[in-house]
Amino acid sequence: MSVEVAFDVIDFAEYGAEGFAFQTNRSRWNWVPVVVQLHAPLAMFADHIGWPDKNSDFYQIGTFMERFSIQHADGLMACSANIADFSAQTYDIPRDDIEVVHCGVDTEAFHPGRDSLQKNLGSKVLFVGNIALNKGIKTTIDAVLRLRSSFPNLKLQILGKGDDGLVDDLKARVRSESAEECVEFCGFVPRDELPGYYREADVFCSPAAYEGGVANVYLEAMASGCPVIASAAGAAREAVVDEETGFIVPPGDVESVAFALRRILDDSSLRRQMGRNARKHIEQYFAMDRYIDRVYAVYRRAIERSRHRLSQLSDAES
Repeated sequence: MSVEVAFDVIDFAEYGAEGFAFQTNRSRWNWVPVVVQLHAPLAMFADHIGWPDKNSDFYQIGTFMERFSIQHADGLMACSANIADFSAQTYDIPRDDIEVVHCGVDTEAFHPGRDSLQKNLGSKVLFVGNIALNKGIKTTIDAVLRLRSSFPNLKLQILGKGDDGLVDDLKARVRSESAEECVEFCGFVPRDELPGYYREADVFCSPAAYEGGVANVYLEAMASGCPVIASAAGAAREAVVDEETGFIVPPGDVESVAFALRRILDDSSLRRQMGRNARKHIEQYFAMDRYIDRVYAVYRRAIERSRHRLSQLSDAES
């Protein structure tokens, strides 16, 4: 038994221009309001990580489809001002037409431990994410290795998967320093186990070479009362407040990362205060209920805009 459902709005990601086929076939007979979410446009990947090749057919076709989908949406929301600015310039969209809706985080699942903001923990550094050079993993490892002599109990936990060749190279780097006890490769960790790792960490470190949006791992760490070290490249500043909820460092700068780690690990009062600030910042803006309210507001405005566009289309066809 088939059931027809009338949608009030369809929300497409820009990944691969998912709304392209529907939007090219949209007429007043099958009209449904469309919102496109801007998370990581293909053109942004090409600009900042060199993939795909701008001379490739894939890039030319993919960006054509993205441009069409974005330009024909009734509403646009970007997960960072950084992405909104880039998309407006690249795809010839008025910047005011793109609403910034930062992602939210589950503050019930990700929360500080009962006493994690009151006690002096050890010297545990956490990295969560895809193990790739552009995520700043090598910079993090090198910075941690520099601090071993100052923090005998220092431990870096690396959660995530990556290219086997890169992981093998990183493990070899650690072995060359006889630092196997200092750096732990935990592999993939199920999502329901992640909050525990954040709560046990003294500092989260992921100085990515470039993050177009606000990485979810920053929000998860901050919600858990964990200070964050992030890179100045991309949108990290839209979540991490330098010297209040963590530190913003130059991308690829091992010395700056080591300095930031030392400041947090050396100063329990600073660490606790940053943790409290981080949690408060999340509760005030990035909590999931606040995120949902922002999304609904975009949907409502898109539906109103769509009605106006449909009316214009009907008048033109009559």
